[in-house]
Amino acid sequence: MKKIFVMCTLIVLIIAGCSKVGPVQKENIKLSIGASGEILEELQTKINNAFPNYEITYEILLYHEIESLYEEKNLPDIIFDTDSASVPPHLRDKLYTDLSPFISKENVDLSRFAPALLQRNSRENGELYGVPIQRILTALFYNKAPFDAFDIPYPTDGMTWDDVILLASRFSDFPNGSKYVGLDLISGNGVQMLLDQYNVTYLDPQTDQFKLSSELLEVIQKIDNVYEKNGNRPTRSFLSFPDGFLKHGTTAMFLGVPVYPIVDGAANNQDIDLVTFPRVDASSNIGSGTRAISVHINSESENKESAFEIIQYLVSDEVQKFLVENGGGTVLSELIHNDDFGKNIPELHNKNVKALFELELPELDRPSKYEWIAYQGAGPLLAELIMGTKSVDDVMDEMESAVNDAVIAAKTKEVEE
Repeated sequence: MKKIFVMCTLIVLIIAGCSKVGPVQKENIKLSIGASGEILEELQTKINNAFPNYEITYEILLYHEIESLYEEKNLPDIIFDTDSASVPPHLRDKLYTDLSPFISKENVDLSRFAPALLQRNSRENGELYGVPIQRILTALFYNKAPFDAFDIPYPTDGMTWDDVILLASRFSDFPNGSKYVGLDLISGNGVQMLLDQYNVTYLDPQTDQFKLSSELLEVIQKIDNVYEKNGNRPTRSFLSFPDGFLKHGTTAMFLGVPVYPIVDGAANNQDIDLVTFPRVDASSNIGSGTRAISVHINSESENKESAFEIIQYLVSDEVQKFLVENGGGTVLSELIHNDDFGKNIPELHNKNVKALFELELPELDRPSKYEWIAYQGAGPLLAELIMGTKSVDDVMDEMESAVNDAVIAAKTKEVEE
């Protein structure tokens, strides 16, 4: 799931571009930029053109190599990351620079950002270790082919989870239904989106211990309900099935982030559109999507001020508008409902892109720095739940030890290293 999530969240940023920069840069400054996915040549060229006085290099950062790169003082000056998922937990406070002094010095107006996006990079004492540059938008995408094949009405904006699950269940009613799937909750990282919508974390951030909650139980029950009524449950080798949605027209609905479901689907002659992320209930207007690609400065960088210039550029009106036009979610409150969203992507024309902005952002609690470790620890249990080899009760009974054991193992490894 981690690989899928990183790929999905980086893809929009990578295809977007930048243009001219305002401040005058120093001469002969060398800067490096790293990300957990490949930074396409188009983006590299645009940044280089925007900062002609800087010599900028680009790197792919692999999770298992970050610790050794840190010890060798060989990490890039600037790091793109999504909720710090690409960095080992024990290195985050050491690796990332508190940007508050730079923000104060440059009079950066933080009120322009959606508060929920800033909080994910903040600490209790007010430090800010990253600046969001692109919000990850979420929606329910649907492929018209399976709906048309069985004369089932398309999903609509404002549907609740119960509505969506009921709609998905209709694809299990046909004699040849084994080849059809109502809803893919995994391939686009829908499980994480669902957890976010309910503001569920596996860990208590104060103790790094498993945190049982009624909301977690509700999410687990909902995941089970999706796959109980979704047609045949997937096997282990077929837990995720993006090809059914993006290529074959045998998966009806998919939780994901723009733009790739529509663009990739169109490349495979699939007619895909979108509606709002499912609501918790009819009275709720809370969606998902409080995650963002953020930019951090390496604490070992010798060119922090120059690196911060690039951050300022990435959150300028000019660049944020360009991101919007290229299908990226802006982090600036005043641009969220921009009518130019996706105008440079032909596949998005005449699509229901307003659905991306209909629901409110959830207010996510500040997580434990080991939350991603806990998420990975819970993953095998959720896989068995989806396959039907474990019940909801089984999963809830085993979740505490699975999550706590994963965190203990991570902490033990840190000490050993």
